[in-house]
Amino acid sequence: METWDNGSLVPQEALRAAQIQGITRRMIGIIRGISKFPTYRRKFRQVVKALIVYNMEKESVTRPSSMPSVASIENV
Repeated sequence: METWDNGSLVPQEALRAAQIQGITRRMIGIIRGISKFPTYRRKFRQVVKALIVYNMEKESVTRPSSMPSVASIENV
């Protein structure tokens, strides 16, 4: 560990330098792991899609086929 990437001074103590390197590696791992999580917007869209599919399945089971749909009633 001769120089730091950002040009700062290297700690004189080997133990302290090793601790800083360990913390740096952990932080990089945490950031890489977090970037794999779905964003809020993607998660929200997945939830909305799941709710729509669930509602459509539920309506198709409970509603008889001879009954008009809600959308056709609202258009009248």
